[in-house]
Amino acid sequence: LLFDQTTLGSTNKLSSFDYNRSDDGTLLLGNVLETDTYNHHQGIVNSAAGSIMVNTSSHFISGSFIDNNGTGINTFQGTTLIEPSFVFNPTQSGLALSGTVTNNGVFSKDGTGITNFIGNTQLNGSSAFNFLNGNLLVNDGAVVVNQSTHTDEGIYVVGALTGAGSSAQWQNMGKLSYYNASA
Repeated sequence: LLFDQTTLGSTNKLSSFDYNRSDDGTLLLGNVLETDTYNHHQGIVNSAAGSIMVNTSSHFISGSFIDNNGTGINTFQGTTLIEPSFVFNPTQSGLALSGTVTNNGVFSKDGTGITNFIGNTQLNGSSAFNFLNGNLLVNDGAVVVNQSTHTDEGIYVVGALTGAGSSAQWQNMGKLSYYNASA
């Protein structure tokens, strides 16, 4: 299944988007999908040659979200909840986060795209956040609070963790596993 628009470069705007396919059903994004509410019940969404922008809330219940193309930015703002049976793996493209991100499933950002905290962000939940490649950038004026309760890794960072200005903040109230060789 390919979700695309005939006007190249256009944004597909929806007030809500619910995805519910069989476990092996795949949706490929060929353009930008913007929505206020995103609910992923089961199946695979690959943002591929497109991007997704969620403005208010995302609920990942079962299945997986991937991005194996590297030509876009996937943006999740507001409340993002990743349930235990979900795999969140935006591999190649950039990732922009803001709001409350609760990970109780698998969160693995392993591509070279930058993860950008574009606003105040709380990272929490019982499962680890794995940033295995690509840098993390906190926007100037944004505060990121690590409240992960995962006891082994918490927030696991291999790339550089930097701020985009003197008022960018990272507050560590959980475990941070920082493995950047240039730190």
